[in-house]
Amino acid sequence: SCPSITNDLGVVVDCSGHGSCYDLSTLATLSTVNGVLAGFTYGATANDLNTWDYNRIYGCYCDEGYDGYDCSLRTCPTGSDPLVTTGVNAKQTISCTIDSSYYLSPQLSTFQLTFRNQQTSALSPVISLSELTTALESLSTIRNVLIETFYSDASDSLCTTTGNTFVVTFLTEHGSLPLMTYTAQNITSFSVNALQNGTKQTLVCSGRGLCDRSTGICNCFEGFGSSNGAGNFPGTFGDCGYVEPISLLV
Repeated sequence: SCPSITNDLGVVVDCSGHGSCYDLSTLATLSTVNGVLAGFTYGATANDLNTWDYNRIYGCYCDEGYDGYDCSLRTCPTGSDPLVTTGVNAKQTISCTIDSSYYLSPQLSTFQLTFRNQQTSALSPVISLSELTTALESLSTIRNVLIETFYSDASDSLCTTTGNTFVVTFLTEHGSLPLMTYTAQNITSFSVNALQNGTKQTLVCSGRGLCDRSTGICNCFEGFGSSNGAGNFPGTFGDCGYVEPISLLV
């Protein structure tokens, strides 16, 4: 069984009421590396003495925002140290070419993008920069992106008959990111590639505060405050990633 507590209603709940209780075999299939399902198995090979406990030992799989062996701890926002200015954002390109018949009838073609196990709805091949921005930012795994055309004079339509490329800059997801994956229907060619590896840090409270694990709130050190998650700018991200201005007393 999993760690349990008795809640305010007198009901015994597993994983502090903030997670689900699974056996080791199931937990293995849910394991992720850099936010992507890793494809691990445990106990899948019959009569393997090393995994005899695959369906006998249980553990907690915590809901988003919770952590710890019993899911009783809250997680805090992460970010890049605002005093370290050498990091860069991750950039990925999306390239697409479509046949003229489907370009004139785009409703017959669709594609979907997936980032860290979250998938967009079916999207039009002639989607614009702003529309694709909205679609990606609707995913729970992406907060803010900047999308531009690879060539400054290119079309504001992802797929064209001669080919077009959009550049996606991840503003609030830091570090080395997994590539977006995709599915495409009735599209001549479609690809996603890495243009620039992200090197910004992913530190709890941006390394400039202490995480209150009971609330999930960063208590920032003096001189640091909440940023917009994209850099040293004020915002509501709660990550201590903003260097507050110094007020001079006159």
